[in-house]
Amino acid sequence: MTDEEETLKQLNRSGFPFQLRIEQNIKSTNTEHHWEVATREHPWPESNDDSSSGFIDLVLRHKEFKSDRLVLECKRVKSDDARQLQWLFLLPTDQTVTETNTVSCREVKGGPPTRAEHGGWRDQRIWEDIQVEPQSYQAEFCVLSGDDQKRQPILESLCAHLLESLDGLAGEEINIGRS
Repeated sequence: MTDEEETLKQLNRSGFPFQLRIEQNIKSTNTEHHWEVATREHPWPESNDDSSSGFIDLVLRHKEFKSDRLVLECKRVKSDDARQLQWLFLLPTDQTVTETNTVSCREVKGGPPTRAEHGGWRDQRIWEDIQVEPQSYQAEFCVLSGDDQKRQPILESLCAHLLESLDGLAGEEINIGRS
């Protein structure tokens, strides 16, 4: 195997080329959707109650609504024997399948206490459905099998990690607001 083939093989094991392509696509189409890349490989801190930490692949910010953020994780998943695993999103067959622009959003609000309240800074974190562009298909179920049947399914573990990173970023934003 040549050095070039070995380098390409090593590069293909990584998800970074996919992440960089997504970033390039966002930048080249931002006049259509009004999102821009705020940061890449953004470190998210440990939360108070556990020792989770890591890096968010891409954090986007909206051009008009500067406090709006999108957290993107770019995953290229291969099995242990280098087979490309397929993400199978199940869509209902008894309904017309259409694209939607409704997404579930983690909303974070904070501020100093009101006169009636006592104590320090107050913050509120809620889930809310919002409208975004561009539209996309939405599926309630995804089939993605892993090689190790004893481990949690890959999608669930990825989502759990993503939600932890989202709360880490939210905490960071709240601390910026406090200062």
